[in-house]
Amino acid sequence: MTKKPKKQNIQVAAPAEAKNNSKICGINHYGYSNMLVNQVANASYYQQLNGDDKREMADALVVALVNFEPKDVIEGQLAAQMMACHNAAMDCYRRNMIPDQTFIGRQEN
Repeated sequence: MTKKPKKQNIQVAAPAEAKNNSKICGINHYGYSNMLVNQVANASYYQQLNGDDKREMADALVVALVNFEPKDVIEGQLAAQMMACHNAAMDCYRRNMIPDQTFIGRQEN
């Protein structure tokens, strides 16, 4: 039996290093920022990546959340949900375009 690889969480800047975590999630709270970034990561291909690819995706996720410019916790949550919906939709489009995809496969995706 093969073991599942241990999940690796993204760590945003520690409280002493962070200028303002509210730029990530709408509230200046280290734990909440980490939780939100990791929820978005787990709704993407983050866990399947390795090394530099994983670091680049982690950076991209944080940059994307920051660019939503959430003003409060609700806007931070909505930004995370929008990113998760986008990732899911793009994965369906990707699967839909697999060469020789069956009609039913395209319809399902």
